[in-house]
Amino acid sequence: MSEEDTNQNENVEESGVFTPDEGSDLQKLKAERDSLFERLARATADFQNTRRRLEQEMEQRMQYANSSLIRSLLPVIDNWERALNVDPTKVDSAAVLKGLQLVHDQMMGVLKQQQVEVISPQPALKALRCRCIGHSSLVIRHLSFVMVPRMTKAE
Repeated sequence: MSEEDTNQNENVEESGVFTPDEGSDLQKLKAERDSLFERLARATADFQNTRRRLEQEMEQRMQYANSSLIRSLLPVIDNWERALNVDPTKVDSAAVLKGLQLVHDQMMGVLKQQQVEVISPQPALKALRCRCIGHSSLVIRHLSFVMVPRMTKAE
C-alpha cells in the first residue's frame, strides 16, 4: 500500500466521510450484491416451479397409468363375476375349472400387457415384477404390494 492510500484511509476513518472513488466502489458492490440476491431469488423460484410442475406431471402419469390398468382389468373382473354366478349344480366341475383357467390366462395377459412378468416361480407362490415409469416395482406375494426401486442402465 502506498503512503497516499494509507493517508487517505486514515482520513476516511477519522472523518467518517468517503471520497468519491470509495463511494462509487461501495455502490458497485451494493449493486452487485443486489443483482446476486435477485438472481438467487429467481433461481430459487424457478427451482420451486420446476419441482411443483414435475410433481404434478408425476401425479398425472400415475393417474393415467392407474386408469389404464383398471380399464384393462374390467373384462377380467366381469369374467370372475360370471364364474362366481354360475350355479354349481348345473355345471360340470371340469367346465368350471376350464373357465377359471381361461380367466387366469386372461389376467396373466393383462399383467403381461402392463409389463408384469414372473421373476421367480415357485409352486405355492409366484413373485411378479412390473416396470413402471423408470422403476421396477411391484413384487406381488399373497396379494400384498411392495415397491422395489430398479437400477437403470443410466444409473
